[in-house]
Amino acid sequence: MTELRMFLDHSNPNGRMGHHAPVQALLPDGQVWSFSLQAHFCNVAHPVGEHRNRLPELLRTWFGPDVGKPGTQYRVPFERGKEGWRVTPLQLGGDVRASAQERIREGS
Repeated sequence: MTELRMFLDHSNPNGRMGHHAPVQALLPDGQVWSFSLQAHFCNVAHPVGEHRNRLPELLRTWFGPDVGKPGTQYRVPFERGKEGWRVTPLQLGGDVRASAQERIREGS
């Protein structure tokens, strides 16, 4: 199985985070997850209080079973607000927030 990673975009100065730092961020469903950031990607994430890597599960919940396959491109921007970091699933060429929220509600 291919390892799923989230590659970090350092072009947005408002979304810049420190390298090799765990960042807690609020998901659209209200959960708070910890993301372990490396220089250019994140390959470990889990709900706060857990330690097992659940990044693949999270990405599949948001984007479906084809996430990570050739020809797919998705974005998960980290945005800093008054309450801290937030993440929102996006797909290049279109917004997948509605379908991602539907999958989250269905528990898939």
